[in-house]
Amino acid sequence: MHKHHPIAKSRGGNDDYIENVDPYRHCFDHAVDYLLFDNAPRFDFRHEAWSLMPEDLKEAVLTKARQEGKIKNFLTDEGRVKGGETRGKQCATEKTGVCGRSAEKMSEDGRKGGAKGGKTQGKRNAENKTGFCNPEVQSRNANLLNSKKVQCTRTGHISTPGGLSRYQQNRGIDHTNPNNRRAL
Repeated sequence: MHKHHPIAKSRGGNDDYIENVDPYRHCFDHAVDYLLFDNAPRFDFRHEAWSLMPEDLKEAVLTKARQEGKIKNFLTDEGRVKGGETRGKQCATEKTGVCGRSAEKMSEDGRKGGAKGGKTQGKRNAENKTGFCNPEVQSRNANLLNSKKVQCTRTGHISTPGGLSRYQQNRGIDHTNPNNRRAL
């Protein structure tokens, strides 16, 4: 037997008036209550007798739940995002979960993730010709880079950035020093 509030607490019911009902009746009453009243609490689909409900009642409850999901952000992608942001802020404030890691642990996790993710995404980009592996992106980047001209401040030689780096390396000029080159 289940203890059931015939008048829901959300509509003024209290613990003074409780009935003992079987699980089917309990689920049925909550489903009907959910459909009839706007201020009824959300329906809990984990109820043990949910699978025994009549199909038309189940469909009506599911339809309203989906509709509320669109209106109140329950059960939707936006609702999940909002919940994730809320929980994330809570973890950051309380220093729990991922936010409870030490600086050393975060660095270690970052190195692991970067090594694995970089290889995985790199392979995926190469296979699908996306990201940097997209020929259009490569062509655009090459055109942009080759359109730039830089000059060696020590010898006066003018070239593209890559060409000037090779030129300076071959002559023993520090190509990493920004004072040894200037953009034209």
